[in-house]
Amino acid sequence: MSKDKLHKIWNEIKVTHTKIKEIISTPQTISTQQYLSLTPIANADEDNAYSDMLKFALLQDKISNIAITGPYGSGKSSVLLTFQTQNPNWKYLNISLATFKDHLEIEGTNNKEIEIEAIEKSILQQLFYSVDQKTLPRSRLKRIVTVKPRELLANTLFIMLWAFLTIFVFFPKSIFINKLGIFISEKLLIQITLSLLLLSYCIVGLFTGVKYIEKLKELKLKFQDTEITLNNDKTESVLNKHLDEILYFFERTDFNIIIIEDLDRFENSEIFIRLRELNTLINNSKQVNRPIVFLYAIRDNMFKDKDRSKFFDFIIPIIPVINPTNAYDLIRKNYINKENNSQLHDEIEDIFLHQVSLYFDDMRLVTNIFNEFQLYVKKLNNPNLNKNKLLALIIYKNYYPAEFANLHSNKGEIYEIFKTYKKNIISELLVSINQELNEIENKINLSEVEKLQTVEELRKLYIYEIFKRFPIITNVHNRHFMQTASTSIQLYVDSQHIDYNQLTIDENFYKLVESNNIEWKVKLEESTNYIDYASISISNAEEIKFSFKAIETITHSNFTYLERENRVNDKLEINRKKILKHKQKLISTRNQLSQSTLSEILTVADIENPFDSKKHPPLLQFLVREGYIDEQYPDYISFFIDSVINITERDYAHRVIEHINSEFDLTLTNIGKLLDKYLKPRQFSHTSILNFNLVDFILNNSTQFKDHYNNLFELLSNQDKRSIRFIFEYIDREKNSSLFINQIVKSWQAFFEHIHTSMSDEKIESYLLLILKNLEKENIPLLNKDNILKNYLSSKSNFIEYIKDAYSTEQEILNFLQLIKPVFKYLDCNNQNDVSIFNEICRNEYFEFNEKMILQIICINNEVQKIDEIKNIFASKPYGVLQDFAPDYLKTQVDQSISHFFEEVYISSSENLSENSDNFIKLINNEDLDNSHKEWLIENNEVQIDLISYIRKAQFWKPILAKNKVKPSWDSLISYFQYNDCTLDEVIFNYINENNVLLKEQEISDTESNKSMPDITKEFEVALLESDSFSEIAYEAISIARMFDYPSLNLSSLSNSKIPILINVKVLLLTPENIEKLRHKSINYVSDLLIQYLSLECSELTEDLVLEKPEYELLLQSSEFTDAQKLIIVEKLGINFYQESNVQSTINHIFKANGKYIPIEYINNYFAKTLSTQTRVKFLIPEVSNLDHSNISILLNMLDEPYSLISIAGNHTLSHSEMNENLTEALRKIGYINRVRVHEKKSLLGTKSKSTITFTTKS
Repeated sequence: MSKDKLHKIWNEIKVTHTKIKEIISTPQTISTQQYLSLTPIANADEDNAYSDMLKFALLQDKISNIAITGPYGSGKSSVLLTFQTQNPNWKYLNISLATFKDHLEIEGTNNKEIEIEAIEKSILQQLFYSVDQKTLPRSRLKRIVTVKPRELLANTLFIMLWAFLTIFVFFPKSIFINKLGIFISEKLLIQITLSLLLLSYCIVGLFTGVKYIEKLKELKLKFQDTEITLNNDKTESVLNKHLDEILYFFERTDFNIIIIEDLDRFENSEIFIRLRELNTLINNSKQVNRPIVFLYAIRDNMFKDKDRSKFFDFIIPIIPVINPTNAYDLIRKNYINKENNSQLHDEIEDIFLHQVSLYFDDMRLVTNIFNEFQLYVKKLNNPNLNKNKLLALIIYKNYYPAEFANLHSNKGEIYEIFKTYKKNIISELLVSINQELNEIENKINLSEVEKLQTVEELRKLYIYEIFKRFPIITNVHNRHFMQTASTSIQLYVDSQHIDYNQLTIDENFYKLVESNNIEWKVKLEESTNYIDYASISISNAEEIKFSFKAIETITHSNFTYLERENRVNDKLEINRKKILKHKQKLISTRNQLSQSTLSEILTVADIENPFDSKKHPPLLQFLVREGYIDEQYPDYISFFIDSVINITERDYAHRVIEHINSEFDLTLTNIGKLLDKYLKPRQFSHTSILNFNLVDFILNNSTQFKDHYNNLFELLSNQDKRSIRFIFEYIDREKNSSLFINQIVKSWQAFFEHIHTSMSDEKIESYLLLILKNLEKENIPLLNKDNILKNYLSSKSNFIEYIKDAYSTEQEILNFLQLIKPVFKYLDCNNQNDVSIFNEICRNEYFEFNEKMILQIICINNEVQKIDEIKNIFASKPYGVLQDFAPDYLKTQVDQSISHFFEEVYISSSENLSENSDNFIKLINNEDLDNSHKEWLIENNEVQIDLISYIRKAQFWKPILAKNKVKPSWDSLISYFQYNDCTLDEVIFNYINENNVLLKEQEISDTESNKSMPDITKEFEVALLESDSFSEIAYEAISIARMFDYPSLNLSSLSNSKIPILINVKVLLLTPENIEKLRHKSINYVSDLLIQYLSLECSELTEDLVLEKPEYELLLQSSEFTDAQKLIIVEKLGINFYQESNVQSTINHIFKANGKYIPIEYINNYFAKTLSTQTRVKFLIPEVSNLDHSNISILLNMLDEPYSLISIAGNHTLSHSEMNENLTEALRKIGYINRVRVHEKKSLLGTKSKSTITFTTKS
């Protein structure tokens, strides 16, 4: 079997053995409070990705320089350890230079060559010290070797034996030999043996001596005064100088992988070049005769750009285990978690861990931080310490150990930050705050000096100065105008026109303020162009151009407009409150500065960067700014010694400082010392300070500890749950109750509000009584913030019984009520002895106007037998009951607050309201009653007053009339008419329409209004008659009740149904005016009016009374006139009317009806206008007897043939008809014709019928 195969088998056996050991090894119990080692771990490559890559590189023949790269703390060493553990088939040698750099820095070494030499020396030392000296017996690099006693004894015996043999061989006759070994020298065999033994000893000694001479570096030979030094060393690098030693080392050992770590810390690439050269020499050496790999663990940025690929044959990058993005998760997983320590897990703030994790990038450093943190927690053993602050200091200690060490000597940056920087910051802030306070004070003083009250008044002052420059035009002349032209004046601000009537509005006025030029310009209205001032005479032309600055100077020489506007605005109440509030805030901030931590100051103050970036690294800035390192840092780096205060008080002080709450009843004895040494006023800003003993002490020493006292009660008034719980638990102790209650009420004005909103009724009553018993009179109003106490007491119907437990006398109760001024919704009075205080409460108006309370007051002050009656009628007449049964003080109160009474009692309680007219009038006339309530009363009260004039305010007449709340009366209507600007409206229309029956029975002429104001009354009557808004019945009532008949009325708005009423009741006189107005409505109304007034003689038809033709025609056709009257009218009208008339037939009838013949001129006119021959023939027949022959001939000639031929003498024939027969008969009778004969003829049936008429006209 070959040597290689044996070697591989041996390696497999070793690997298997290692794995078996891991499996069967007993697992160790890990404490929950474990510390973690900073050394590399052996399971850093779970997926073997790194190992596989490294194994690949190691199996390559040409790869002898391998780099594993990654940032500090990325796990390079752990990956290497994991690989070594998993791959024992290679022989590894680890060389670490982790601490060597610091040694060089301390020595101040700057020479790179010296540094490289030191590094090489260290590498060489670690190489040779990694094996036993026996492994390198021929090495000249010596070291101290521990000689075992057995070896020392053997060497001693060897030297003694060698000396004995030397004496025996060379000096056999010596005394020593003779005395000790005579018998030995006499035997030859023994002598020969001992001689041979001496020879062998000398050979061994010579061999040993030569071996040591090989190791000598320098040999000095001295002969008398001469010294010879033999030294073959050359000046060269350590590695080159000892190259033979190195080759000898690898020849004698079986290492094949040399792991070199932390070489990158020296920032020197030259050493890599030398090591690469060394590796090449080793691998090329026949003496070593096996591959040797140098494996470097360095950081990524050791070489710039592509340089590192020149140094190494293979590079394996390591992904960091920890960085700012995953540090939090690793910390929670490995260090601060519920499994290891649930209490610590809860105490460390999650946000703090998140924030501080952003600074972590080195796993070893993080591990050490939490190892030290665990130790500090155990050693300090103070549960009151803030673990976040402790962790912050440990983090700072690991990042900056030298600075942390300085803290124990009151040195270092942290010390200086709180000793010097904080004072400087406070000083700067105080200067800034005082400066701002001075500015505010100055602003307040200036606003007081300003006399103007509003911005508008201020602007008017400046506008007044502008208007003083208004152009004064004395003359306007222009060649384009023959006469003086009218002008307009406009204001221009920076060439922009502004309406000078609107200068006070913001937009326009600020344009003035910001302007450079202001100018009044004059414009001729007849022209669109501005005219040259030379053509206009302006007496103040030099003043019309100006600037606003000039106005400001004139108005106030010291201040600009904007400054004065600010002063005026500062005077406004709302702005003044803001200014004073800001001032108080600044004062409060100033007072708290010295009591605040630096973190609190930096949070509140607007300081851009209070730290020195050169001295204060970002981590320190963060920890200080966020308050994780604060003024209490000494408590976290040293032990407590019980001296001034006891351990309980120390823990209490710590908990207060760290804002950790303690039990309220924790016993404190050295309170004065505690306050002097540990608890400053600023600590009284957190509820952790609350303690019964402490508050007792502060209350009794408020003068000495004034700031503590003020801050304590400011804390108690912050409405925090713990503060509130402390207050009531303290009160329940009933110790220092008066001092405590009075101050808490002054400090927390919402004290009772909290009691009222968060407690049961029983607790509210008991606490309030306790408070009132201890509260000083001047502090009682403070308990009533936002009227919460007032409202609470107002709801207590049993107040009288309740308050007697707090105050014993009636006067004390009244004094209390005077401060609180409750308004009781209802007040019990079950005891006759309480009637007096009941009435005093009500007399002072400490009750609410509601039905129940009003009835209670009335009933309490009346006999029992009247109570039922009062309650029964109250709903229908609340005010009436009040007037009849209420005590005088209640009547007065109601009258003085009548509107309130209406709102709260009257309207809500009324039902079927029926106040009598006197009370109704009294209420409506009450000046204090709101108009809306009066209107409601008018709407809802069932009553009618006699006259509307009883209501003093005429504005209510309208709703009263509209709701028919006044008895029908022309006087009321006339009064309203006069109030309504002598105008009718819907109210009058509706009222008369509704009440026309009763009004019809009253004469307007009999009214008081007619006597006192006849003109108004007549105007009212005329307005009624001329209105068409009444029903026909109401209009008839008005017409009947009227005073006068009217020669003229405006009928234009009247409907056709109203005019006949006026005519029928003879409201309208027969006058030309009325005729004319009726004519515009309808000629029928003219006829109707004439019918009313025309006598039998028709004497009324005078020349003044002019009727139109249609109207006469209508009269002649009317059946209301007799035929005699009509004939009189016709005769008055004459032939002219007849000629134009369309009723000639009617006129003809009138003549006939009166037994008179129609005059020939009428007949001629009728024939001329009538086209129908038949009509004219019929008209002629009855008139023939009244006509002479000549007129008949004329009329016949006007007819068509054959009738026109009749006038010619001779024989004539007409067809037979009844009309023709009557005509010929009439003409025959007057002798106009003769020989009239009617002819007959037979039909085919043999019947006879008349066919023609023949006659002869006389000549």
